[in-house]
Amino acid sequence: MRGVKRLATTLLILISFGTLSVTFAFYIVSRTDELAEERLQMSDVKPPPPEAFSERYARWIKTVVSSRFSDFGQSRTGPVKNIVASRLPITATIGMSSWLLGWTCGLGLAVGLTTRWRPWAQFHQQRLYPIAHAVPSLVVVILFYLVMIQFDPHPSRQLRTGVGIASLVVLMVPSTTALWLNGIQRVLQQEYVRVARARGISSVTVWRRHVLPNVLVSSGVLTQAVFSLAGLVVGSAFVEGVFRLGGVAEAFIAAATHGQAEMAAFATLLYFLVLAAGVLIAEGITVYLDPDGAQSHANW
Repeated sequence: MRGVKRLATTLLILISFGTLSVTFAFYIVSRTDELAEERLQMSDVKPPPPEAFSERYARWIKTVVSSRFSDFGQSRTGPVKNIVASRLPITATIGMSSWLLGWTCGLGLAVGLTTRWRPWAQFHQQRLYPIAHAVPSLVVVILFYLVMIQFDPHPSRQLRTGVGIASLVVLMVPSTTALWLNGIQRVLQQEYVRVARARGISSVTVWRRHVLPNVLVSSGVLTQAVFSLAGLVVGSAFVEGVFRLGGVAEAFIAAATHGQAEMAAFATLLYFLVLAAGVLIAEGITVYLDPDGAQSHANW
């Protein structure tokens, strides 16, 4: 019952946050002059006053609802849905691939640092992670691009995508490793883990039934993993721009600078849905592993 209440509360918060995000994105972008660049080239003619926000927003909502979410308005270059749909695969590939690889590699390294490479664990936490965390993301992405064109001055789209994903993974791994490692070390110090080992339970079983479930539930790894999806929105925008891939983030930036509120709102909605799905999945896993909110599986 407590788990259902937690999921319902999360869903309510997400709906409120999503509604506010889309509304604010629409409002801010709708205040921008759609023909600012052309007007600057032509003369000093002042732009006409923007259309009232309430009327434009109500018309957009009516269009979306009446079309049963099949029409999200028009932009200067065509239907919003078609433009975003053509760009979505590249953004999804960059975001999800880098996210999965970043957290999977981080887990593998954290397990290694608590077993075979234990002497290096302190070095990672005290030296490597702080340095990697301080390096600007855009610098790393540009560095990967410069190295790529040294080997291939005219890289294919597949190569640019792969190297872009690799740059994001390299940026994520120090942080994900530190988060996994901190959670694993905390769980390994618990009494029930020592008792399980003293009873002769195999290391594989201890890790599978005690260590990893408790790390997921009680260390905040799930929460950090979900909200790193939001960080990848910025990361994918860097990659799409530097590697000339043309994804949703690039379309959002173009829309924001040209007053295309419908495009910006739809892109915001897509990013929010990805984040919301991650939050709900994480909450579902937490409720499944710890239905009573005890954050402990010592009795497994």
